Amino acid sequence: MESPLRLGYSSTMAKARVVSFHCIVRNRTGQVISRTYNQGVLTDSFRGPLPGSHEPYPKTPAEPPGLAHALTNLRRGEKRRIHLSAEEAYGLYDPELVIEVLRSEISEGARVQCGSEVLTRFEDKEPRVFRVIEARRDSLTLDGNHPLAGQDLIFDIEAIEVRDATSQEIADSSVTESGDWIH
Repeated sequence: MESPLRLGYSSTMAKARVVSFHCIVRNRTGQVISRTYNQGVLTDSFRGPLPGSHEPYPKTPAEPPGLAHALTNLRRGEKRRIHLSAEEAYGLYDPELVIEVLRSEISEGARVQCGSEVLTRFEDKEPRVFRVIEARRDSLTLDGNHPLAGQDLIFDIEAIEVRDATSQEIADSSVTESGDWIH
């Protein structure tokens, strides 16, 4: 998995910061899962809607909320090793998020193959991304879990740049279910 992680943190009323950092993600046995350079990651502790807004922030389940908190007070040049349980990282694996659908129920169903990702609603909730884990002639088995769900993870972080966030960066951000910033 080589895609960038976009993370923040939560603490007791810290100032919004933007951090760029190198990150190596390992599983608990030490196997490297990902090496990334993360740019422009917003950190803050503000919980609730943006000033002047009464709308809650959308959930962002693809982000590891436990890492957001562990980045508190990260300084330029600092290196940090962060151990997260599965619950703190991408959550426990939920077998109820594995569903079977008819290809005809998915707009791109005829072209979908194993490994593809599709955006669909599940139980009348918000749309979410599902991975196709099995493709048959008339039906698909979809998995709504993050690919790293159920895994304890280790994040080796090195902060490259840390600066104050602009008001626009804060306005363009969202907060996870636990209240952590994601930009």
